[in-house]
Amino acid sequence: MSVGPHQEHPAAAFVRQPTLVIAGTDDPIIPLANARIMSRLLPNATVHIHHGGHVDLVVNAAEHARVIEAFRRS
Repeated sequence: MSVGPHQEHPAAAFVRQPTLVIAGTDDPIIPLANARIMSRLLPNATVHIHHGGHVDLVVNAAEHARVIEAFRRS
C-alpha cells in the first residue's frame, strides 16, 4: 500500500497485522514523510529509518535483512 503526502488510504486503519515500514532519509522516489503517514495510519506499525535511499535496500541488503528478521521474530 502506497500513500502519498496528501493521501490517506481508508483501509489502513483496519490492518491489524504488525507492519514494518522501512524508509530512507535520502530517498528521491518515496519521501520520508510517507513513512510517518503510514505509521500513523497503521495501528501496529513499526518504522525503521535508514540513512540511504531507495536503492539502499538492495545495496545494503544484509543490513536490512537483519532489521526485517528482528521484526519478524518480535
